[in-house]
Amino acid sequence: MKYILVWVLIIGTLFGAKVKALQWKEGQTFSEYLEAQNIPLDVLSDVSKDDQKFLSDISSRQSFYELKDENGTLLQALIPISEVMQIHLSKAKTANKYLFEIIPIVYETDEY
Repeated sequence: MKYILVWVLIIGTLFGAKVKALQWKEGQTFSEYLEAQNIPLDVLSDVSKDDQKFLSDISSRQSFYELKDENGTLLQALIPISEVMQIHLSKAKTANKYLFEIIPIVYETDEY
């Protein structure tokens, strides 16, 4: 039983989605990022005019996170645009469409 559990964990780790911490390239625009990830630019048509101004607020060399499947397809990205807000780009599960939203950065601090 232990061996079966170990093999299931190993196989799940090998074929599961991977999270990478990256740095935003200097001078890169959000639309260039979408093109590099093979994401259709029609994602930008769903972005409100108020939210479009935040797309230029991505700082050079800003750390962000990508979740990709075993084929290298982007499943999710979290891109900070300020200390309290981030862009959440995610692939819809039922269609080959990406969703764009600006969400708060949630974190907790503990005092000892």
